[in-house]
Amino acid sequence: SNKEKGCPLPAEITMTFVVSNVNYAKVIADPVSTKKVLDDTVENIVEAVKMQDPSVDKTKVSVDYWKGSGLYSASEKPDYPGMVIRAKITSANISKRDLIHSTFLNSGFESDLEEDLDRDLD
Repeated sequence: SNKEKGCPLPAEITMTFVVSNVNYAKVIADPVSTKKVLDDTVENIVEAVKMQDPSVDKTKVSVDYWKGSGLYSASEKPDYPGMVIRAKITSANISKRDLIHSTFLNSGFESDLEEDLDRDLD
């Protein structure tokens, strides 16, 4: 087992990204906001990768998150450090791992998530 060893399982695709310009304290202070951010993230990931692997649905994506450092933020406000999100996708089609990853990166995921967050956190 790879658990607790830092290595993803062969059937997992792991990606870590920063969502900048987010008031992290505000998001985690409200469980509904936190759930909405994570649900939006999962939904956008599923939409981005299902073309390459139709077996991927919400049950095959998990996310962890933590407070960002603020390095990527365009805001000078110290309470907008952003969020770091690590997503794990369990894929039945691991032979397309690199293709799934590049499809995700080129999907417009960032814009879709940004729109969702702007709508949900205002």
